[in-house]
Amino acid sequence: QTASLPKELDDILKEANTCYEQGDSDGAINALEQALELTDRHPVILRALGTQLFLSKRPTWARAIFEEFVTACPEDATGHMQHAIASFHDEDTDACAASLKKALVLEPTNIDVLKLTADMDVREERWGEAQIKYEKINFLLSSFFIFYYQRLSGSTRCE
Repeated sequence: QTASLPKELDDILKEANTCYEQGDSDGAINALEQALELTDRHPVILRALGTQLFLSKRPTWARAIFEEFVTACPEDATGHMQHAIASFHDEDTDACAASLKKALVLEPTNIDVLKLTADMDVREERWGEAQIKYEKINFLLSSFFIFYYQRLSGSTRCE
């Protein structure tokens, strides 16, 4: 059983959702900012606000919000990846690379993080490092498909 939200917060979050569904980015952002104040900057709302800001093409502000999120939730690899992407779009490749590195330490087999990190290696002309990451992605994807093929077919080996 989950505790119900206070009515004021529930109303604000419903308003944010309605604004989002109607394409009113500014309204959604305003409502999420109000919700942050009511929740003492709850990480779930920080992530929602950062995402909305990023989708609204406000990478500098999104980056600041995601930075606050990863400070509150340092073990969240997805948060570090979101911070990295916002940093990249804010033209700070150093912050992007640092956040991707943190995400990769937390989840070394996360294909999305590996791909973004390998793409950054290519951008920086670190061909060998990129190749290693792309090969790891290929291995992980191959292993994934073999595992599910075996599960679906009831087989213990591929024929």
